[in-house]
Amino acid sequence: MENLNNAIINLLNRSLSGDRESAVTALVYGMLSEAKKDYLHGYLIESVRHINGGVADVAVEVTLDERKILVIECKINSKSFKKGKIQLSNHMTNGYPVGILICGEITEVYSLDLEDDNAIPILIDTYTNHSQLHELIEYIRNL
Repeated sequence: MENLNNAIINLLNRSLSGDRESAVTALVYGMLSEAKKDYLHGYLIESVRHINGGVADVAVEVTLDERKILVIECKINSKSFKKGKIQLSNHMTNGYPVGILICGEITEVYSLDLEDDNAIPILIDTYTNHSQLHELIEYIRNL
């Protein structure tokens, strides 16, 4: 967990307890701040409901000047990832080129070719949060 401040480490540890999705959401907000994808840097971050059917447990949208950058689907644990992948896909097809599915333990990053009407989100990377959170934050910073 090199290069991570104590606040992010504390948020990660809370999310690893696996008993509250709100802890994962707090981790996401902390990661976005560390990645300079927050209001201080001109980004709008919103927790939202599902756009295509149902209500998301928690999804976080990141935009810059009305341009959709990233959508993040938060889950309490990896057992919820099957449903989370469907929810994330629904969000991404509304104009998000990058999607993240996250719980305390792991994170999956997906990309979507917005030019192809038949495209589906493609898994491009998986991170083990305990040992690779700094790499994930750097990836988000570079979006």
